Amino acid sequence: MRVAWRGHGDLPVKKGALLTYANVAPDAASRLVALRSRQDAMVFGEG
Repeated sequence: MRVAWRGHGDLPVKKGALLTYANVAPDAASRLVALRSRQDAMVFGEG
């Protein structure tokens, strides 16, 4: 299964660095972001 990730970088990210919400902005309309949000809600709770 291949997953395409769409978004844009807010800050320069060095090679090998982690992508976090602090340095990138994912496309809020993508299915991947929706699934990750559901996963976070299941693990960390709604809120």
